[in-house]
Amino acid sequence: MRCFPIFQYGARKLGDFSYSSGYQHGLKAHGRAEHYGFNRGTTIYFAVDYDATSEEITSNILPYFNGVRSALASPAVTWRAGAAT
Repeated sequence: MRCFPIFQYGARKLGDFSYSSGYQHGLKAHGRAEHYGFNRGTTIYFAVDYDATSEEITSNILPYFNGVRSALASPAVTWRAGAAT
């Protein structure tokens, strides 16, 4: 059986998405992945659980994922970010 991790903390409205919230979610996802024993290098998927407009994607969603990637790219963290929409 195969399993893939999806991390979602809120992610249901525009206010849930910013660079800083993405960074914090990346750190939380890292902690949970370690807790559950996922192998390093595993892709962790992050959700956008509402219909974002083009403007919202540019203004909030992309910065959010940049924050996630920054958190997961730190030397002590070896997970990869993926998007689940």
